[in-house]
Amino acid sequence: MLNKNKNSFFQLNRYNFIPFIEGLDIFLNFSIVTFLSIFFLDEYDYKHSLPIIIFIICLSFFSRIFFIPLCKKFSDFLKKRKINCLYLLSVIYLIPVFLPNSFIVISLFVFILCRFFLGILFSSISFSYLNLNLDKNEDSYFVKYSLLVIIGMVLASFLYLFIDDFFSNNQLNEWAWKVAYLLLFLITVLTSLVLKINNKSIFFDLNLIDSLNEQFSLRRVKKFFFSNIYILVPLLSFIFFSSNKWLPKFSNPENMQLLEFNTVFVMIIFLISMFIFPLIKLVGRKRLSNFLSFSIVIICFTSFFFEYTSSYSIELLKFFIALVSSFSICIFFLNAKNLKDFGIVNAYIIQNLYFLVLSVISPLLFSYFINNSISYNVLYLNIGLFFVVSLACNFYVKDK
Repeated sequence: MLNKNKNSFFQLNRYNFIPFIEGLDIFLNFSIVTFLSIFFLDEYDYKHSLPIIIFIICLSFFSRIFFIPLCKKFSDFLKKRKINCLYLLSVIYLIPVFLPNSFIVISLFVFILCRFFLGILFSSISFSYLNLNLDKNEDSYFVKYSLLVIIGMVLASFLYLFIDDFFSNNQLNEWAWKVAYLLLFLITVLTSLVLKINNKSIFFDLNLIDSLNEQFSLRRVKKFFFSNIYILVPLLSFIFFSSNKWLPKFSNPENMQLLEFNTVFVMIIFLISMFIFPLIKLVGRKRLSNFLSFSIVIICFTSFFFEYTSSYSIELLKFFIALVSSFSICIFFLNAKNLKDFGIVNAYIIQNLYFLVLSVISPLLFSYFINNSISYNVLYLNIGLFFVVSLACNFYVKDK
């Protein structure tokens, strides 16, 4: 039985290609922010243009929550057509390659639409997966999802190094940033061809339209949203890792060392997640998660009273964030049994509410880091508060 569980964890299916592509998308888009700001918003100061571009990129997070109402509105249209999701994804990545710099307002509008509909497409694929596999005992899905996102981001970091070394800054500012989208297009096309050869293409699941009328429980959604609120820690660490090529240079000088969240710390998240996940299954999710949550709260509130001036203390903080991120990934969304009890609509809404929050706070945090210095004490305090909220929801809020 143990070998079977191990095999099911490492076994991949067609839907596991999507988080890998998402990882590529996240890193490459957040890495070329400065070039996008010069291309689209050259007349603005970087303190304003950079947060605006961050928000536009985050539209792929923001729009995911709108998939259900859009799907209901166009259900008749969708039922009449067989839609290959990866073909659409390829088209969305190809469009920015042809954006002209002569009609910049139109180009910016088209780019915004691409980011918005990219989130809708990712959301539809995720919803299709939940609809097909919610009744299966695949409790490793969200852990595998996060690990494949990390693998995609690490590969994208090497692709970005190739782009950065091959082209000059002037070329990147004017047009060469589009090479990132060309690479995303080619990888997506290659993925779709491999899946098509194996007869495993990802089509829009027509059966999911019937699932949209499932009862929505606001109380359960709120409880599990706040009980897992700490998942924002790894999500934000992924974004800052993807921005480490430019953010430390444009941020307040006092923030530079902390914002250099490089590949080493992301690999720590990856390796510790691989270790903690089977341990949680062995010891018991609830017992171990409560113990670790209490431990993190104590560490954070204790660390709030120390002074952080040395480089050693800042590197220790980044290591601590990597540890918290690993733990958060492993217990996120509980397990497959809880998801099945939720129902597909409730599980889907909770999943995308985190992306919605992420799309709002990310531009604000980038703006803060660019214009203000970080208080490391407050950073520890905020991480601790995430887990306090989680523990309070688990112990004092009852389901209905």
